[in-house]
Amino acid sequence: MFEGDAEALRHFALFLLVYYLQFMNAKEKSELIEKLVKSNDEDLLSQIKAILDGSQHQLWDEMNPILKASIQRGVDQSNQRIGMVHEEIMKEYRANF
Repeated sequence: MFEGDAEALRHFALFLLVYYLQFMNAKEKSELIEKLVKSNDEDLLSQIKAILDGSQHQLWDEMNPILKASIQRGVDQSNQRIGMVHEEIMKEYRANF
């Protein structure tokens, strides 16, 4: 969908990170923190810091409009309980592979 647009993919990943932080358990959050501590990607770390400091609205405002529409569609579907929970998908995937 965003082939060749690395910045759009990065924004998408950061948006998902912020969205899914609210659903992570303590172990998952701890593992994420460990990965962040080991990261040398200064740009990524500064973007995550900005998000956690409350600048996620700026990230959203600067995001590619097509990407924004896609994210909003996914959020709307999630709010309407359309689709499958991540854990269910992973359970099914592990059972088949």
